[in-house]
Amino acid sequence: MGRPLRSESKPARAPRRGQRSLALLAAAGCFAYFRLIDYDPSAGVRGADGGVEEFFFAPQFSSPILILGLAAWLVYRRRTPLLRTMLLPLAPLAGLIGALLLFAAAATSVWANYVDVLGLMIPSLSLMIVGVSLFLGGWKGGVAMLVPAFFLLLAAPHPAVAVNAVIWPMQLMTAISTAWLLDLAGFEVLQFGDMLWVDREKLFQVIESCAGLGAMETLVMSAVVYNEIFSRTGRRALLLVLAAPGIGLAVNQLRVLSIVLNPYASVSEVHTYQGIAMLVLGVFALAAIDEVVGRVFPKNYRPAWLKPPRRDASGKDELPVGRLWLCVAIFAALGVSTALLRPWVEARPRQIPISSVSPTLGGEWSTKGLPLDYQFLGSVGSSEWVHRLYSRDGREVEVFVAADRRLDPRMSLVSPKNARPGPGFEVAGHSTRRIASVDREVERWLFSGPRGPVLALQWYEGVGSFPAELVRSALALDRGPWRRSGRAMAVRVSAKLSPDPADLPEQEALLEEVATYLFQELRRIEP
Repeated sequence: MGRPLRSESKPARAPRRGQRSLALLAAAGCFAYFRLIDYDPSAGVRGADGGVEEFFFAPQFSSPILILGLAAWLVYRRRTPLLRTMLLPLAPLAGLIGALLLFAAAATSVWANYVDVLGLMIPSLSLMIVGVSLFLGGWKGGVAMLVPAFFLLLAAPHPAVAVNAVIWPMQLMTAISTAWLLDLAGFEVLQFGDMLWVDREKLFQVIESCAGLGAMETLVMSAVVYNEIFSRTGRRALLLVLAAPGIGLAVNQLRVLSIVLNPYASVSEVHTYQGIAMLVLGVFALAAIDEVVGRVFPKNYRPAWLKPPRRDASGKDELPVGRLWLCVAIFAALGVSTALLRPWVEARPRQIPISSVSPTLGGEWSTKGLPLDYQFLGSVGSSEWVHRLYSRDGREVEVFVAADRRLDPRMSLVSPKNARPGPGFEVAGHSTRRIASVDREVERWLFSGPRGPVLALQWYEGVGSFPAELVRSALALDRGPWRRSGRAMAVRVSAKLSPDPADLPEQEALLEEVATYLFQELRRIEP
């Protein structure tokens, strides 16, 4: 007879005991982040309807419920390697970094509830997943949970100031490429900025959902799920994820072409079905690239979460009970604080409305109101605005003033669209100009378009640098003790140029006169 075998009951009990421990930890985590159950990032946002079109193609938002569900599935698939690493000795540095991430995640969650911005709970939960995994399972445990943690970030709304900075160039790029492809196909196409005039009878506008940003994110999400379903790991999985944004841009280009060429594309259901069909085509493209990559890297490693659990060589099969209960306690405390914490409420000051800008500009001006082109502005947000056409002695000046109280981090006033009089304009010249009467530098824009050339002066009030605005938007710093006083404002004065170049100095002087008066008015409205 050989050496007596160890009892089979003890090794079998450890995985079962570990599964129960992880189930308790997951339940505590759900309690800590229970507000995410009904989280809707588009609630209250102008023009957001939460439909299929918005989920797949909107640049700001996605469906958090679907992404949270898929992230939970990814975590569940990795429960075995996490349990296995929990049975190994913990590296001190991994435990320390895990504890720091736990603290950062808890602080972010408390801040998100205090300022009542649920979008911040998504990165908090992502940090928490990695932190708990490091704290319980060391380096290997943390690595096992990196994919679901990063995948979860797809549910977080992007900082609005960043979206506004990239979405307009992407719209222009899509319009240019679409015009080029249609020209190659033999169509007569004229492209003016974001507008396409096809065969002298069809006019199309490339709006934000056609820019491709939403399609890129959807294909990245599809690539991660594809890797998981077909057990792609290592370089093969990484290459698929890296290829996904390019595939997203390609299928978005095909989608825009199909909309332009389909006579029934104006019907919203047809528009949506075309988009979904193109995304399915994108998934097939992922599969084709996977086949090619598989021939280059034929060896496919078995995912760690599909391997059976094994114990350390020392025979250790004890779970880190103390650290487990500490994590459960942190989750419980977060859940209680979420339920009891009173959100920040703005002490709203008395403010003069922007609409109080004089309709006569202090002189012999007549005025009429103009509507806003919300389809063109898209994600550019404001809490109040004035859009008027002022006339005097046969001269007309368009005035646009938008203000934002900076209470909604999903919305930003800062965008290159503010300088443009509307869709269909291209930049013919840009410089800065100092208005001596108020000692202020503004941006001077010259635009060309189908309605003729337009000269514009544009500037911002109460807006910091791009990095500062990005940080404040991402962390919702304008809700809470670090809130800035006053409102952010975007101002533009513009006028159609006369065909006679000799009139340009007079027209510039007229715009400066109006701009000077607006500076004085805005100082009265917002000291």
